[in-house]
Amino acid sequence: MAVSIIEQIIPSTNANRPGGNYTKSYITIHETGNKDAGAGAKNHANWLSNGADGEIGYHYTVDDHEIYHHIPDNEKAWHAGDGGSGTGNLHSIGIELCVNADGDFEQTKKNAAWLVAKLMEDYSIPINNVVQHNHWSGKNCPQTIRETGTWDAFLALCRAELDSGSTAPSGDTYTVQAGDCLSSIGEKLGIDWRDIAAVNGITEPYTIYAGQVLQLSGGQPDPAPAPQPSTGYKLGDHVVFSTCYRSSTAPIEEHLTAAQMLRSHGVITRIAEGARNPYLLDNGLCWVNDGDIRGYYQG
Repeated sequence: MAVSIIEQIIPSTNANRPGGNYTKSYITIHETGNKDAGAGAKNHANWLSNGADGEIGYHYTVDDHEIYHHIPDNEKAWHAGDGGSGTGNLHSIGIELCVNADGDFEQTKKNAAWLVAKLMEDYSIPINNVVQHNHWSGKNCPQTIRETGTWDAFLALCRAELDSGSTAPSGDTYTVQAGDCLSSIGEKLGIDWRDIAAVNGITEPYTIYAGQVLQLSGGQPDPAPAPQPSTGYKLGDHVVFSTCYRSSTAPIEEHLTAAQMLRSHGVITRIAEGARNPYLLDNGLCWVNDGDIRGYYQG
């Protein structure tokens, strides 16, 4: 199972994105408490981007069909209620589950379990460190899960996703997950994304698909789903990216870290044909290449 992860990172100037760079050793589960119809992940992403009435912030929101990513995983977020130097705020990744009346909460829990398993795999977080908001502050949250006595069942979903291997590379291949791009896969596996592209015969605009099996070394890759027509990226396109660079010639090892990136989206204002990183965003924000781009900005 894979769920679409949409990047809508809170502006770095917002009070609800305090920044920093912290090792993550816990995952904290919340519920939004907002039962209004339409109060899905996108609705909460827009609320957070607009300031969220102060300093409220967390890393992900999950609903029954998609996931929004708001704060880079390595940064702290004011979600746990255990203070400015609390372990929950500094060293846990906060995930909010939507409880909107027109959503399917059972599916939301399944989607959240997939995300939890992915983060456990990415950061070597044990299942015992997947905790409720209540663990840090005593708040009755996640309320629905607590009051229906389904916490153990939710953890079982997380274990099942982890055991299925749907979030992890296997041997000399990697199965593309929703939200992946070549550069993020390369960074996760410690491989230059250009080498992955070359082995798999992937050329510009470097399109990959969820479910595609990528070869990580020599040999023939598994067939990919039939590609959809693509015209690449052009001037004026507003794109979301996972990695960027200070120049059009910078190699992948000189990419900016999440803490150095002002934001994860921008408008293409210049194209340097033939350059390693040909797209200049917002007249100087940074440079990106096709492998860094996750898609078009939906904000």
